Amino acid sequence: PTQLGQMVNLNSRFYLHSNKLCDDVPYEVQALSSGVNQWYVTTDNSFGTMCGFADDSRFGFPTSTVTSIDYNQQGLTGTIPTQFGLLTEATYLNLGRNSFTSSVPTELGLMTAVTDGGSWGLLLSNKLSSSLPTELGGMTALAQEASVRVNSFQGAIPTELGRWTALTYYFGLAENSFTSSIPTQLGQMTKLTKTFYLNSNKISSSIPTQLGQMSEMSTGFALYSNSISSSIPTQLGQMVNLNSRFYLHSNKLCDDVPYEVQALSSGVSDWRVTTDNSIGTACPPSGYTKLSQTYECGWNGDDVDGQSTLGGSGHTLEVCINSCTVSGTCKYTAHSSTGYCHTFLTCDGNGGGSWEVYMKTAELTAEPTTLPTTQEPTAEPTTEPTAGPTAEPTAEPTAEPTA
Repeated sequence: PTQLGQMVNLNSRFYLHSNKLCDDVPYEVQALSSGVNQWYVTTDNSFGTMCGFADDSRFGFPTSTVTSIDYNQQGLTGTIPTQFGLLTEATYLNLGRNSFTSSVPTELGLMTAVTDGGSWGLLLSNKLSSSLPTELGGMTALAQEASVRVNSFQGAIPTELGRWTALTYYFGLAENSFTSSIPTQLGQMTKLTKTFYLNSNKISSSIPTQLGQMSEMSTGFALYSNSISSSIPTQLGQMVNLNSRFYLHSNKLCDDVPYEVQALSSGVSDWRVTTDNSIGTACPPSGYTKLSQTYECGWNGDDVDGQSTLGGSGHTLEVCINSCTVSGTCKYTAHSSTGYCHTFLTCDGNGGGSWEVYMKTAELTAEPTTLPTTQEPTAEPTTEPTAGPTAEPTAEPTAEPTA
């Protein structure tokens, strides 16, 4: 403590050696040394080493002035020390390919001088979990290798990561369990030229139009293996410099591929868009998710309670959906190719036939329309079409990308 410097009358035998003292000797204490006979302080201590690391042999006693921190693939376990946040002069931080567990300390966001996460680095391929701290958005100098791939992060992607506007190479959040939607703020990373990987998570909702602002992208735009259920925004067609790896497959994308986006395909190697999507099929109405089943809910079985019908055929999907929207007891609506419309509170059974089934995902309001009030008929026609939707083109690559 600096307060030991108040011993201004001390003239002999000042012994602090053979301990685990750390940090620097305070100026006020060091000033006493010239007048003290037998001054033993630094011997067998850890002066010059930051306190907090002094008892942690995993990290080689970094000092506060260290500029490069590289522990990539060192077999390290346990938690990441909060004291890393004190290394504010570090410009290189690579903790990748270890077995760190628990959550990421929020203090890493204080390392605002870091520009490089290192090859296969930053936090890539550990066993980290919980949510990604919003404080990491404070690392605004990051210019390359910002990867937290291959962990077990959960929850929403922090909107604050959109502050990484200096990033030019490698933004990787893939192979985690992130949920919710893609933040629109990520579109602010307009200097990014290579590798934007959000694939293999549990992301839903739509693709933000703002991602089209990343027009400098040349390779590696990957959103595949999520649950994104929107149409593809035309703004992605602004990525005119893209030449390889455009991956949108294995989602719930719908409608047609916009002309502006399709125009990119001739210049892009490894173009994966239509496989395991619903391209060519109209997107579900707002507030609904289309289920993968092609049969209706259990009309005469498990889902009798709360069911109703518009009666007869010829109803459009829009009218059918609206009947569910204005109903207080409808959670699912089934529409057949000939225009029959059934609504259900539950959908646990298999009513057979060939139907499109939509699940209400939000409480909605709609302008009431004049709808038939006919309740459940004694028997629905059994001659509904049985043909399924057109199969996906077989020319689309099926293998998961390895990069």
